[in-house]
Amino acid sequence: MFKILPEALEYVSDRLKADREIVYDSVSEVGWTYCYAKENLLNDGLRDGLKNTRRYQVHDQTRHGQSESGKESGELDLLISTKEEDLPISIVEALVLTTIDKQNLKQHIDKALTNYNPTGCPNTIIIIYARNSNYANLMLRLNTYLGEYEYPYEVKESFIEESTNYTESRHWKIDMIRSDKDIHLDIYAFNMP
Repeated sequence: MFKILPEALEYVSDRLKADREIVYDSVSEVGWTYCYAKENLLNDGLRDGLKNTRRYQVHDQTRHGQSESGKESGELDLLISTKEEDLPISIVEALVLTTIDKQNLKQHIDKALTNYNPTGCPNTIIIIYARNSNYANLMLRLNTYLGEYEYPYEVKESFIEESTNYTESRHWKIDMIRSDKDIHLDIYAFNMP
């Protein structure tokens, strides 16, 4: 097991906060370019968009942590790392959502925050590719679900819906405490008709 210095984690955390807009823009671009694609192709587009910024190393389907069964390593959708040192910045887990499937949502949120994150990477991103003819209603139900969700760590403050300035995307931010340290969860949802 390697040891990450607290200063490095602060640097990485601050860097991702400053670059959230890049992540959002990359997913937005993927949404409009690949809107009818399956989840893996959407994730490929996101990976390529982040790599094209030349600011990160982006690992696709990399093994990290443990699987839900606990019998083998987990398989992350994406792991975003610093370009120079290859230090983890954020774990990215994505899913296609057609309705509020509580079991599927719980599975993805929990495995991204716990199973796939044994080192305590301070930033986790959940990408939701929403496919529903009534996107606004689906987002209202998702907002309610996220507000009532029992997260695996102490929530510092209730979750916040951030403005995206676009009607077909949503962004929620949740700050939690894990092992007496702050961790951040960003959930982005994009309408993919």
